[in-house]
Amino acid sequence: MTSIRQTRCSVCSETGHNMTTCQQLPLRMSQTHQDYVTMWVKWVEAYAIAAVFDRHESMDYFHRADAIEVENRNWLRNPLHFRLLKLYLNLNGRGTDQEIRVYMVSLYRYLVIKKKGLFPYIITNQYANYDYLLHTIRTTLNTRQYDIIVEQKTTSNDELLETCVICYENYPTNNFVKTNCEHSFCQICVINTVQILPDNKKLSCAMCRSNINHLSCYTSQINTNLKNILNL
Repeated sequence: MTSIRQTRCSVCSETGHNMTTCQQLPLRMSQTHQDYVTMWVKWVEAYAIAAVFDRHESMDYFHRADAIEVENRNWLRNPLHFRLLKLYLNLNGRGTDQEIRVYMVSLYRYLVIKKKGLFPYIITNQYANYDYLLHTIRTTLNTRQYDIIVEQKTTSNDELLETCVICYENYPTNNFVKTNCEHSFCQICVINTVQILPDNKKLSCAMCRSNINHLSCYTSQINTNLKNILNL
């Protein structure tokens, strides 16, 4: 007696039904959409950080954003991710799989950038039809309050070099940021430290571990960079 091979659902892996009749399908489609939104939010955040640096210092962040975009495109090549998003966006039959993938990449970049309002983006009717999805994207890049005051001091001597005790690189003294405990670090290390700081942690000095509640800088550019990164 030959056994009958039962259908296995690609969504929940249970037998007896397929993807289109799976009770978990609506939840999984919504979750897949949220996952892809989150991935593109990380991409736009990397670009937003890069925008506050000068051209030389921003290159690492631009490279990071490019790497995130590659990861996002690779994620969409997963057959299950792609099928769930096609169903969620009602894109079945709208073109070849390759054409739909290209469209999805542009669509999610459009949705995230428009919601954030960070920099200009060409708005076309093709993407504007999906503006109803904007409510699913969180409205701010960073809502955390660090309780830190940033103050710009008079310009220091930019002809002198100082060594950052974190990265051991030499920079002009006006590139440094001084803490309320009188320790100085280059602006790149300060900003990198803020970026990796857990949500439940206060910013502390890398030298003496004192809580930081005041930062002093010497240029308007660094003043702007710090305020942007600290959500001030």
